[in-house]
Amino acid sequence: MATSNRVLAGSPQSFTDPDFFDAEIVKIFRKSWICVGHVSQLRNAGDYVTTDLFGAPIIVVRGKDNEIRALSNVCLHRAMPIAQGAGNAHVLTCPYHLWAYDLDGQLKSMPLIEKGSGIDMGAYRLPCLQTELWQGFIFVNRNRHADPLGPQINELTDLIAPYELSKLVHVGALEFASPWNWKVMVENF
Repeated sequence: MATSNRVLAGSPQSFTDPDFFDAEIVKIFRKSWICVGHVSQLRNAGDYVTTDLFGAPIIVVRGKDNEIRALSNVCLHRAMPIAQGAGNAHVLTCPYHLWAYDLDGQLKSMPLIEKGSGIDMGAYRLPCLQTELWQGFIFVNRNRHADPLGPQINELTDLIAPYELSKLVHVGALEFASPWNWKVMVENF
């Protein structure tokens, strides 16, 4: 039950109170490992997918070095989204002033800035989130000091081994309106 401006976890209000949900985002989701895709979505260098991670637009990309990274999807110049949806790119280019970033997030060019301006492009890099692969799934964490994911879910490895999740192939996404709190899904499944 709610008590003077405080909603208790598990109470009916914890499913509907917007302040409670905001607190969950800060205390749980911004500090936890979140699955954002599957490696089958990023087969080739330059393949990317974008998503919003509780208020943080990110781009998950396979680099030229074959590494999968999660980067901020916000241009360092004027805070425009760099990419939308999914696709493949040799460089990540902001559509506003055409600042271009390498697939590791390093600034490569800023065409509308005069040469000789003294700007050190090496000092500009898109922020990178912690990224881990587990059973073919891509997990990211906004908390730079988070404990590694693997040891936290290692006990599941033997349990799910027969399903060979790393061999799955992403064929599409089913999106539908879900005007309910995330806890409803957890309780139902």
